[in-house]
Amino acid sequence: MLTVRSILLASSALMFAAPALAQGPAPAADAQASADSQGATDAKDEIVVTAVARGQNRLDSSVSVSSINAGAIANAAPRSAAELFRSLPGIRSESSGG
Repeated sequence: MLTVRSILLASSALMFAAPALAQGPAPAADAQASADSQGATDAKDEIVVTAVARGQNRLDSSVSVSSINAGAIANAAPRSAAELFRSLPGIRSESSGG
């Protein structure tokens, strides 16, 4: 009986420790390449899409990307962030009043 209990305790300890081992550090080569590509262009003119696994240029992205500059925000004169987001396709926002 003691052996079965020991095996169950050991297996449960391994089961809880497994997620900690699943995540490893990010490869340094990818981080360096990303930093080099961002430094090569002007940061004000580039939009980097970070909603995907790896940051990439807006034009290279396979998903729809919307951007709003300060002039467009000033022209829209939104009273809240919800009003601003209503102008973006695919985003539904509500003012909850709270």
